[in-house]
Amino acid sequence: GVGSTDQSAGGEDFSWYGEKARLGYFRLGVWDQGRMRTDLHAGSFDVHEDAICLGARILAGTALEALDDLGSVGEDGRP
Repeated sequence: GVGSTDQSAGGEDFSWYGEKARLGYFRLGVWDQGRMRTDLHAGSFDVHEDAICLGARILAGTALEALDDLGSVGEDGRP
């Protein structure tokens, strides 16, 4: 299922780029209740493989939508 967490910028300085260009930022997190939950930077961190595919789909879709908004995508959906 999908859940929500408290909003956190963590230690990211990414927002400084926003002074020079439009930007977007999202955080994708998944947790399988059958596995140990650890911090991203912990040596015991074990990536959930499904999150990689989901994250790639979100980023690709976002990029294509941005290109479409800029008029840079052809009728076949390709840049």
